[in-house]
Amino acid sequence: MRVWSVPEPRLEHRALVVSPFPVEMARGNATTAQRTQHRLESRGAEVLLVTPRELHAAIADFDPHVIHGVHAGHFAHALEREGPIAEDRHPLVLTIGGNDLYEDLDVAAGPRPGGHDDAAWELVVRADAIVTSTHAQHAALLERHPRGADIFLAHKYPEVGHAKIAGLDSRVGGRRPVIGWCGALRHQKRPEWLLPIHRALRTTLPELVTLVAGPPPTDPAGIDLENALIAEPGVLRIAPFASGPKGAIGTLLAQCDLVLNTSRTEGVANFLLEALHEHVPVLAARTPGNQDWIDTQTWLFDEIDEAVDQARQLLSDEAARAELGTRGRTWLDEHADPELEADVLAAAHLRALLRR
Repeated sequence: MRVWSVPEPRLEHRALVVSPFPVEMARGNATTAQRTQHRLESRGAEVLLVTPRELHAAIADFDPHVIHGVHAGHFAHALEREGPIAEDRHPLVLTIGGNDLYEDLDVAAGPRPGGHDDAAWELVVRADAIVTSTHAQHAALLERHPRGADIFLAHKYPEVGHAKIAGLDSRVGGRRPVIGWCGALRHQKRPEWLLPIHRALRTTLPELVTLVAGPPPTDPAGIDLENALIAEPGVLRIAPFASGPKGAIGTLLAQCDLVLNTSRTEGVANFLLEALHEHVPVLAARTPGNQDWIDTQTWLFDEIDEAVDQARQLLSDEAARAELGTRGRTWLDEHADPELEADVLAAAHLRALLRR
């Protein structure tokens, strides 16, 4: 029997990928931007990764054929701040960011927190191709977007690096168990749940360590929480590190017995996918976005008390943690593939080029 194969898309253009944050901070959308760069390069594109402040200089120097923005809300407001790009000259591909649908765009099915941001929605409508990460995101935009054919679904497959984190081993000091949390100390991530959960668990697990990774806050509430976390016994604040295969997220995860997510809204958090990849069990908030893709590959909770009970149950049962970690990695390998992700991103770029 003859087997027919479809050749992978090959690219020959220059693409400018715009990350909302520097990749040295390992923020979720920066991680997505770097992975997008690597996937497009694997299909032949010449790619330059920049932040919004570098956008206009890069357009002049790099002369891209396509501009690829990550996160509609962040990118729309970057254009307001840094100045618009020439719409008629540059085809635009847009990757929907983690919280886009549940905040700035407010288009996901069902009741959602957040609101509607005209600038973000106008950018989504203007884009020549849009990349989503889940079936729920894809369906929501297909229902509301005037050009459904230009919306693509690319399941994210994480890139995990194991660079050294200075002093991590000595700071943990062999204490167990260890919980990991990663993200900015901002409202959407609900970081105010960290201390109540940590303190409740320490009543029966006095050697518990909670690793909190992410960038330093700049707002007063975040700074106050940062100071409280630093002062709390058993909480270790981890300095920012790079994302991607040369980063250190795998080093952090290697210390963790359990990963915790407390978000109010979420898309597909790269930190959770990275944990699944490393066989680390995940305990996540039953929140818009998480519910869109999480089934049985992680445990979900609604309130602080439930999170504490489930965490205590998992941390006291090594076999249950191992089973959940294996289930997570199996789910990831069955639902996502880096080669397919690269193909879909390449197809989105070809579509954007054809529309122009």
